[in-house]
Amino acid sequence: MCGRVDGMVSRRGRRVWALAGVLALVGCAPSEGAEGPTAPVAEPSQSTVPVTDGDAEGGVEDPSAEPSEPPEVDPPERPAAMEEETVEGAIAAAKYFMELYPYIYATGDLEEWDALSDDGCEFCRNSRELAKDLTTDGGYASGGAVEIFAEDGGGPYEEGVYAVELGVRFAASTFVYADGSQERHRQAEMPNFRLSMLCRDGAWVVLGVLTDPSETGET
Repeated sequence: MCGRVDGMVSRRGRRVWALAGVLALVGCAPSEGAEGPTAPVAEPSQSTVPVTDGDAEGGVEDPSAEPSEPPEVDPPERPAAMEEETVEGAIAAAKYFMELYPYIYATGDLEEWDALSDDGCEFCRNSRELAKDLTTDGGYASGGAVEIFAEDGGGPYEEGVYAVELGVRFAASTFVYADGSQERHRQAEMPNFRLSMLCRDGAWVVLGVLTDPSETGET
């Protein structure tokens, strides 16, 4: 359970954490001018990763055979740093949340995702619905591993909110639906993946997620 550790509030990253008050509201207020996303994230105005590849090597494919069995996927390891209410604890919780992202699409196991998701977080809710829709009848996702290549954080700010910014790279992935059809998604890179975090009742929750579609790199 996360608990306050006195004297461990970081002052780093001040140049980006003027946004902390805004991020606390991201879960219920779309950002102005942001573009609508494509699958598998269907949160209006807040994310565009990963992106469906519509060329000859991607997009939706008709099944030529029965769908294969879902691969066995181990859940990500829950970091011990999440037990503390510090900037480091907030960063650890945010990284763990993002590592759960491909896992829920591969398995449909939403227990940890739900535990970390605030009711007002649209990214959390829409990702959950899409993962459930994919996996309920036997579909699954393969690939899509998450790589965290940068991290920063600050707080606590107003009402105890912490702000975390991650550089996140999503590997290419394939959705295999229950009818055997497949949908491929290109690799996507998001250098400014921002999350607002709160330690509530001894546990971290994600209040909202904000991404900048103009800075999304795809290959």
